[in-house]
Amino acid sequence: MKNIYLIGMMGSGKTSTARELSALLSMPLIDLDAELEMKSGKKIAEIFREKGEDWFRDTETSILTRYPADTSAVFATGGGVVIREENREWMRACGTVVYLETDLEDLWKRVSKETGRPLLEDFDPKQKLMSILNTRQPLYEDCAHARVVTNGKTPREVAVEIEKKLK
Repeated sequence: MKNIYLIGMMGSGKTSTARELSALLSMPLIDLDAELEMKSGKKIAEIFREKGEDWFRDTETSILTRYPADTSAVFATGGGVVIREENREWMRACGTVVYLETDLEDLWKRVSKETGRPLLEDFDPKQKLMSILNTRQPLYEDCAHARVVTNGKTPREVAVEIEKKLK
């Protein structure tokens, strides 16, 4: 089986769903954010603060493109992986891209209690979240082969739905 890439906003459940899907399909899991943290020895928020978003995106792209189509893995991507056209093209060429669509209210419920979200370190984080969603949603939709709405669903339920769509 080719790679499966889960894309979507921060808080859409990419990592937890990827874990479930990986187990369900008996495929390895590759978490791009975790790999980036391991490579840099720092948490995502620290990377953004110390090295900036450009360095982060460059490194994210280099990690993503290390894995060809025959890797046969489930990928938990970062929310901004779709910003770069080369990443969108790579994922579409190397596997099936699934957009985990989540509405603003559910996203806000999930991320508002967390720390370590550098893009939400803003005067009005909910407004910033909405702005990011509005910018990225067309990119997610354009990149995805399939879409699963995650509102009110557990990662396991989302993984089962993805498995059905892949058949």
